[in-house]
Amino acid sequence: MKSFQTLIILFMSVIFLTYCSDNSTGPDDDHADAVGMRIVSSGLTIVSYIRDGALTGKIETEAGEMTGGMDIEFYDDEDDEWFTPEDDHYELKIVLEDTTIAQYWQHEGEEGGFEFHIVGKQAGNTTAVFSILHDDHPDFVSRDIPVEVVQED
Repeated sequence: MKSFQTLIILFMSVIFLTYCSDNSTGPDDDHADAVGMRIVSSGLTIVSYIRDGALTGKIETEAGEMTGGMDIEFYDDEDDEWFTPEDDHYELKIVLEDTTIAQYWQHEGEEGGFEFHIVGKQAGNTTAVFSILHDDHPDFVSRDIPVEVVQED
């Protein structure tokens, strides 16, 4: 009986350790396979990069103002397409380096979990990091994305 219990524990450990492996591939893979990202506002790409390529653009706003809605999309090089995760178990995490310069407001639920706004607090520069969370662990973590807040004239 003890050998059977040990075998079950070993089997469950192997399943647990390989469940969210980055090496998983195939049609049943339930991970967001992103290798780049872009931020789109009013139909225009304002920030983008793929893999180790150059990062273009930055997020800009004025102190005391909030940007218009921005959507984030991710690049899957296997399918050669931009996508936004649609399943309920994905969520967007945003971390701003200096929240005294800028903060974010994020849409929630079906209306746009991957849409957000940046709120300028005071003039300065900071960075934002965007992650796709899948069941509380990241499937993708962006580079530092520049955020510039300028003083109103």
